[in-house]
Amino acid sequence: MQNDFNTKGNTQWFYFRIKNPPKNKSIKLNIVNMQKTDSLFNYGMKPCIFSVAEWNKLGKGWTRGGTHIKYFRNDSTIENENKCYYTLSFTISTSHENDVIRVAQNYPYTTADLDKYLDDLSRVRSKREIVERQIIARTIGKNKIEYITIK
Repeated sequence: MQNDFNTKGNTQWFYFRIKNPPKNKSIKLNIVNMQKTDSLFNYGMKPCIFSVAEWNKLGKGWTRGGTHIKYFRNDSTIENENKCYYTLSFTISTSHENDVIRVAQNYPYTTADLDKYLDDLSRVRSKREIVERQIIARTIGKNKIEYITIK
């Protein structure tokens, strides 16, 4: 894990994909360099998992999943500090060939999700009178940066 940008070393969230995992296998994942001393993963929380193949075949979206979930202190320490690193370990199972599996700490909420929500608000007259949207800039990737006023 790398530190989140503009923080003092927070490393808790994750979002990644696994392309073409072997079919009908269990994959053990170890995410290292976390810094919190405890985690909701120790109390029943499971990672969020999305299979493109499951979406295409069954319309099944993001779900909580994984087995053998553990969050524990590992043997690494932070240089020049009296702190330790922690590891999140869990196993996921695969079911399809040529799949893409996405794994995240929590259900992702993308800029596309936000755009859809704001577009839906803009279509309803009573809500349009309450919410005002204004594009003030664009990111390097050409995404809108909006100024949203709630009246």
